[in-house]
Amino acid sequence: MSEPTPTFDRTAADYPVASLSPAVRDIVTDALPRPDRSLAVVLCQVAREVSLDAGDCASATDTPDPEEVDSPTADPTTDLVTAVGCFEGYVEIRADLLADERYGRPTDRDAAVLASDYLHAAAYTQIGGLTDSSRRTASMYQVLTRGSTALATAFHVQSADARDDATDSRTPDAVLAGTASELGATAAGATEDAREALERYGRSLLGAIAAHPSPSDAVGDVAALVLSGRPEEAAVERDAKASSSSKPRDDTHTATVRRHVERAREAITTLERSGGRADERSKTDSRPMSRSPLSRLERATRIPFADVVDDDA
Repeated sequence: MSEPTPTFDRTAADYPVASLSPAVRDIVTDALPRPDRSLAVVLCQVAREVSLDAGDCASATDTPDPEEVDSPTADPTTDLVTAVGCFEGYVEIRADLLADERYGRPTDRDAAVLASDYLHAAAYTQIGGLTDSSRRTASMYQVLTRGSTALATAFHVQSADARDDATDSRTPDAVLAGTASELGATAAGATEDAREALERYGRSLLGAIAAHPSPSDAVGDVAALVLSGRPEEAAVERDAKASSSSKPRDDTHTATVRRHVERAREAITTLERSGGRADERSKTDSRPMSRSPLSRLERATRIPFADVVDDDA
């Protein structure tokens, strides 16, 4: 049994932990992700960029004020990241509690339950100050509530060991990714179709990662591609070596990865169709096309899975 000791230092400036008791604070600090290493945080940030870049953030129920998109009451690069980080920490602690290995002693389990409850509430608290739009705030609360409900189901299925390849997109990590993506889009005031597409993208991408023969490699490549659109050469070289190895490929894994990747690409197609004004802006956009938020999402469905799914681009 491993002890719940922090793996890196954080401060109250990074996350709201200063008022916690030492036992609970240590668990919370250990569970909180570093924003630059969290795929959920990265997906949330890029989903927000995609929504703003499309220039189509109005829905029938939320006519946006241009000043509301970047509300002066909150810094979206901190408050939104903190909300997602807290939610991810909550998911990690709950997963550890279900594993029933890390928190074996009753006192440790009690502290972990308190820590997870704190992080869950903290995610909602951070969202409360993110925008001046009460309607948009309510929408973000709804996103988190749906995510929490889906997580409860995912944890139940996981604890019953009843999951198969068809449900890879409904694992706790996949639900977290989908919720984070939709949260970023909702914070930007995206349309309902765009929000749904980004949620489906995040969930499907994590489903593909879960089914990937080397999921840890895929996570790192996806995070880097989505975050910065970095050059592909290193990942392509690694995948070429993997595909040329003598180890046979698992056809079941291949079919599952392909299914999830296709769903993610369908979500991107939906976003391309709904963001017509983005095409007009791209003609004068000084950023390289390979760096645009939507193209980074598309690249993330190709490069990390090149050794499993044939690239039909």
